[in-house]
Amino acid sequence: MKREIKKEQTRERIMEAIFSLMEEKSWRDISSNEICQRADISKRTLYIYFRSQDEMYLELVRDSFIEFGRCLSLAFEKGETIEDKVVSMGIAYLEFMVENPIKGGLMMGFNEKMYGEEHEQRISEIRKIANEFELSNVFGEQDGLDRNTAVFLWAYIQGIAQLILNKDKWMEEYYGMSVSEIIDNQMKLVRKFITGVNI
Repeated sequence: MKREIKKEQTRERIMEAIFSLMEEKSWRDISSNEICQRADISKRTLYIYFRSQDEMYLELVRDSFIEFGRCLSLAFEKGETIEDKVVSMGIAYLEFMVENPIKGGLMMGFNEKMYGEEHEQRISEIRKIANEFELSNVFGEQDGLDRNTAVFLWAYIQGIAQLILNKDKWMEEYYGMSVSEIIDNQMKLVRKFITGVNI
């Protein structure tokens, strides 16, 4: 049991070191030496946990989606009506991007087609985690939100998230309002859209 705990602690140290380095530079510019130094481990230890940079990258993406999923799960529980739940999840989605730009960037930039069959199991796991809170999977026809509407709304929220992630300062200057005001206004539109669809 102690060995498993130590193993998990070492893995967490490696991930924290990488996320910390990503605050200073892009993923492509981070060397294994820097990761080892920041995590206070040997290169041998690093390669026991991750055999390649692809494995490390996929683990970063996976961890980002897991944390994101926790935020959406909490948001889902807050709402009482379908409108409340969708809006609450939308706000959580957008605020996650604002508060976690590195993890948001990993999620938004993830392209599973770039990885070969040797990573299929990890990609399948990431896909499952990522899709857990797609609106079309969360709500069914019986909830009053048909699949096409759910896909449209989730794509709309993802589009706003992408803009916030990549152009937050520009949006604030262009629209003359803060990112939090933009989020609030966009979620009001989502609520109006759902109400209109369900009438």
